[in-house]
Amino acid sequence: MFLEHSRMRIKESYEKVRQDLGAILDPVELVIRTLPEEEAFAMRYLYAFMPYSDIANNPVETYLDFVRHGVRLYEEKEEVRELPESVYLQYVLFHRVNEEEIRPCRSLFYHQIQEQIRGKSPLETVLEINYWCAGEVAYEAGG
Repeated sequence: MFLEHSRMRIKESYEKVRQDLGAILDPVELVIRTLPEEEAFAMRYLYAFMPYSDIANNPVETYLDFVRHGVRLYEEKEEVRELPESVYLQYVLFHRVNEEEIRPCRSLFYHQIQEQIRGKSPLETVLEINYWCAGEVAYEAGG
């Protein structure tokens, strides 16, 4: 089952955020109610643990790409399902790695690199992605 070990913690944390923010999360709840169960739970995870500034500065639609891509990877990739849930949640699903601008980009990047990583071992995949990033992506520190 998707996120079986973390469900209670996610549910409790999300409910706390809902209590803290009240009606601010009403648009989020409207979207969550339309999502398949796994995507809804993933969205609750993001909102339970993202900084409040991310909630205030971005519409819920911004996070759909992160949720859909993260859930799809979990469903399609055995090596992703084999990750400890804490690693999956923090490094695959979560929308933020550092202070970068929040943009729905993971699906776009995945489509650009998927042929280069198809059939590779996890180690080869990580190396290929790092090489691709070095050639295609420039990191800009937030500020």
